[in-house]
Amino acid sequence: MRQIRQATFICCLFLLSPSPALGANHTFVHLSDESKLSGSVTDKGAKLAITLTSGENIAVWKRQVTRLENAPPTLTAEFPIRRYLEEKDASRREEILQEIQGISGLTSELLMEAASRPDHRLPAKIGRSRIQIKIRGSVQSADCVVVVPEEYDPGRSWPLWISMHGTGGSGTGIASIMEAYAHEHGFLLACPTEHQDRHGKGWGYSDIERSLTVSTIEEMKARFHVDPDRIYLNGWSRGGHASYDVAEHFPGIIAAINPIIGAPRAHYFGLLRNLTNIPCYVMNGALDQDKLVFAAREGKKKLETSVKAQVIYYEDPKRGHEFLLDHLGTAIEQVLQWRRTPLVTRSLLASVADSPMEGLWVRIDEIKKDSYRPGATLKMRNLRRLMNDEEKKMSAVHKSIYDKTAFVEARIENSRIILKSAGVRKITLFLNDELISLDKSFRVTARGKTLYRGKLKRDPEYLLTGLSQRRDRHRIFWNEVTVTLP
Repeated sequence: MRQIRQATFICCLFLLSPSPALGANHTFVHLSDESKLSGSVTDKGAKLAITLTSGENIAVWKRQVTRLENAPPTLTAEFPIRRYLEEKDASRREEILQEIQGISGLTSELLMEAASRPDHRLPAKIGRSRIQIKIRGSVQSADCVVVVPEEYDPGRSWPLWISMHGTGGSGTGIASIMEAYAHEHGFLLACPTEHQDRHGKGWGYSDIERSLTVSTIEEMKARFHVDPDRIYLNGWSRGGHASYDVAEHFPGIIAAINPIIGAPRAHYFGLLRNLTNIPCYVMNGALDQDKLVFAAREGKKKLETSVKAQVIYYEDPKRGHEFLLDHLGTAIEQVLQWRRTPLVTRSLLASVADSPMEGLWVRIDEIKKDSYRPGATLKMRNLRRLMNDEEKKMSAVHKSIYDKTAFVEARIENSRIILKSAGVRKITLFLNDELISLDKSFRVTARGKTLYRGKLKRDPEYLLTGLSQRRDRHRIFWNEVTVTLP
């Protein structure tokens, strides 16, 4: 016990002004080394401040705590929820779930509140370091340079910025550009060296490349106190293409993108719909390759007119395929002002894949057989007439792909979810009380037909299972509805 008190007393030096005690006297705090402290408990940032019965004040890092006794239900539930998320064994998870459901006074509203509390992390080494990212769904890993800003404190959440390099580059090179901005503006920075580019290839639009970027985000969230509503992507050249591509394929997790001397790819032009709620700060040089500049301008036009997304487009008339560093600071300041809005009542989602595509609260499970897929032959009228005009031909190709891409738009109005779709066969809707009241019956309709009518129960196991899969405490749902579209 003496060793515990000495170690945690050091932590107490970092506490700010005391806040009102959340627990009555003789709250018991169980620690990971199987010891137990007793006193009143105050929740403060990443720490629990414990006033012992002897009158001594100490602080315990939350990740040392396994459970509380005789504390408010929201605070009591926080620790078994964390154990549930970390437990791999199904039978143990069931035991922990029963423990959570047995907490006295824990209503569904308080369970949601407890699940939404941030998963606090320990202090981190300030400055630059190097880590290995295990690529999800693969046996491979990749090198990543991480920068922790000088003022980092795990007691609050921090923006996360993922920067991606160009062809032949590396995370180390991009970190040398972005590191000063991380310290100046106060954000966590991760710069992975893309797996495919070890051989000097460009962005290959492959699942493993996208998976590395998402795995980097997951690893950073596991190590640091990341704000899930402030995760940003940027990159140069190949990394600029990647910024579009990753955000288009994982629109539920990205707050904003800053592609530099990059452009959306024609094959995925229809996925620009997935940037509806993702602001874009695009930077290009007018003297860059004609195809790249044209594709970037076409993407801007489509985002503004059809998608209704927020776009800032900067084009230097005297520059080509260059880093545009003189404008980078302005872009970073603006991008950091944007936040993800995970529970908007209108969701627009597109897919060109046979695997599920998940947005904010909608998932496309299946697209129809005749829907567009990358590489499919396009049947276009008057294409031969456009062969001598490259820009008109590419514009026609972009429009054709956009129009043929499967999509669904879900809109919530009172107790009704209205679906508009093309080329989509089956979708799943993830729901909670912030989106639609689960206390009463609601309808899901498409083309005037009712696809679902009823009430959804608030399922604690579904909530915690979804939280363990997404690791996103701002996108927590009580249940789901799957419907087949007409």
